[in-house]
Amino acid sequence: DFGDDIFSENEPDSESILAMALKQVVMHKLSNYRLEIFSPGSGRDFQDWSKPRKVPVDFSISSSDGKLLSALAEAIFSCVIEDTEKSYFGGTGGFFQSQKLNCSSDSTVCVHRISEAEVANNARRCLESFNLTKSSHEVGRLKNVWWPAPKYGRLAEIGSPDFILWAHEFVPSYKLQINANAFENTKLEGCHELVNNRWEVPISHFQLVYG
Repeated sequence: DFGDDIFSENEPDSESILAMALKQVVMHKLSNYRLEIFSPGSGRDFQDWSKPRKVPVDFSISSSDGKLLSALAEAIFSCVIEDTEKSYFGGTGGFFQSQKLNCSSDSTVCVHRISEAEVANNARRCLESFNLTKSSHEVGRLKNVWWPAPKYGRLAEIGSPDFILWAHEFVPSYKLQINANAFENTKLEGCHELVNNRWEVPISHFQLVYG
């Protein structure tokens, strides 16, 4: 909450020049941001964010348009609300489970749910990779999070509970789609263009929860 005087160009004395410079830096930082989606298995210490580490990044957004953050939040939380409703009131799944888009109110950002059958097929192809890495993989960190992972019965048919946790981190469950034309000064890296400057990137549940 800044007062109107923060934009004042006529400061009363020269001693306030440093304060003016500080204000400009703060406002610049507030108006430009970068979001990063880390690669699965990057090994970042999620328990201590005070210890930054250099980790691989799969996808990033650089922008000065605050509307993008709002649209992204709307799309993600529409998924959260839908999953919560299914948990409390039940849902319709099964073999012919439909693929659904969860979008922001203006449809500039959407989260496309990949069908459970496709997720399971992709996970089955990755089973050998899990067996090779499970000795060093940290399991359990997806438990008790603000957005629990979907309960896919088909994953349980393939492997152990540890494998299910691993799949939710390494196997994409969603496709994040962003209409770059709708936002100013926005740069997307690590995704591919669909059509008309609309971009898409596959993303796992772990990546959406932790970034």
